[in-house]
Amino acid sequence: MKIILIPLFSIILLLSLLLLFDDYYYIYPIIYSFYTYLLLISSIIGMIFAPLYIFMFKKNIKESKGAIDNASGVSILIELAKYYKHNPLKNYDILLLFCGGEEYGLKGSDYFCKKYMSYFAKQYDLKKSVNINIDMVGSHIGLLNKSPFSIFYRNKKLIHLINYSADLLDIPIDNYSKILNPKSDNLSFKKHSRKVGERKFQNVCFNSVKDTKFIHTIMDTPEMCSIQNLFNCFRICLLTSQLLDSEIND
Repeated sequence: MKIILIPLFSIILLLSLLLLFDDYYYIYPIIYSFYTYLLLISSIIGMIFAPLYIFMFKKNIKESKGAIDNASGVSILIELAKYYKHNPLKNYDILLLFCGGEEYGLKGSDYFCKKYMSYFAKQYDLKKSVNINIDMVGSHIGLLNKSPFSIFYRNKKLIHLINYSADLLDIPIDNYSKILNPKSDNLSFKKHSRKVGERKFQNVCFNSVKDTKFIHTIMDTPEMCSIQNLFNCFRICLLTSQLLDSEIND
């Protein structure tokens, strides 16, 4: 059992930032590190002007088989790799990336982006490039749209294209907005693409939000992943990439 003291002022400040930005690049250190400069400063102010709130978090010791999170995404990438090996796109190079260390602060994707994003910015037109993060697909296909109160909406074209592909294939897809976006590897790509000055690099996240209650528990089993949904997500990603490829020809 852990007991954490968090000043009320800190919570208000953090929630205010979350409402303003759908892109965690601006507040990335706040979300994924308890002791950043901003949180420390706000904590000091909060201790002076606001009462302390006590939050108690119980450790989850149940073992998860990791089917929804995130063997589902891995299985889709494997099928895409098998297809693209024999049917490459004409105008796009495709990189299928399997990142480790997501649960420990996106360590794998963050390291990869630190090492290669500058190279990508020099070798490719990131304004026309995309990152599709298949985080988890379970009982439904969910696509993160943006924060409901966000003043920015940078991935509109890619989200529209994915939904257009789903419509053509007659596949249901749930678009949703969350104040607290899921901690997934697409955040690393957002962060580092902006560090190299490519703010128009688009990336999206497939995340079956209705299944988040099952992840990191013994209920995250293969039976929770619909084979049809996995196949449909594969079809959506495939058609989206083909439509992007044809746009270059046009």
